[in-house]
Amino acid sequence: MKTQRIISIVTFLLLLLSIFHSCKRIDKKEVKTSKPKVETAQKAAKSAMSKQVNRAKARNNYDQMIVGKWKDTNSVMEYRADGVFIGEWKEGTTAGQWAIFGDTLQMKFPLDGNIPEYKIIEFTENHFKIKSLEDGTIFGKDRIE
Repeated sequence: MKTQRIISIVTFLLLLLSIFHSCKRIDKKEVKTSKPKVETAQKAAKSAMSKQVNRAKARNNYDQMIVGKWKDTNSVMEYRADGVFIGEWKEGTTAGQWAIFGDTLQMKFPLDGNIPEYKIIEFTENHFKIKSLEDGTIFGKDRIE
């Protein structure tokens, strides 16, 4: 039992090291990220955080409606059904985990531990608006896929 726990801890630490190493290369100078790096970051983000994020059942179907690709003035975001998001900005690409709790969208960035939260203020099939709970910034996103 103790050996299994040690193996689990070592495996988790190696996974975190893998996330750091693979995502470390995605920086401002590497706008041309290759698919393997993004896929590695996706898998690592999902594996490392799936145990940490308890996805509550929403009273609405936002968690189903959000699945797809969305564009705003700063980014293109893909929210996948498995709870992983992939964000593309001018500075580069990153992956993390998303969850919706009631009317709050939570996004977890694995590298810096940042977990911004946004209140969903409008949601239709092809458009949604969210408001940052940190600074009040409102983002409007349009579906592109």
